Amino acid sequence: MRRYDPGYLALKNAVRDVTGAPLMVHAAHRNQRVGANYTTPMAIHDTLIHEIDVLRWLLDDDYVSAQVFPAQKSACP
Repeated sequence: MRRYDPGYLALKNAVRDVTGAPLMVHAAHRNQRVGANYTTPMAIHDTLIHEIDVLRWLLDDDYVSAQVFPAQKSACP
């Protein structure tokens, strides 16, 4: 779990001791590769939940809702 990763622990300490409460968070999740059966909805159901979990821990906060803004395809070929 990320909350036991030294980098995440250092980030949590920096938020608590240095920066103070964040006004906004931008989270991005990247996988080196995914299985052939991985679909776009799985990014929400199976991946986003981990970001929400770590942000609750990192920011000592809780959420009642979340929004997803999917990327739009460009009109250019």
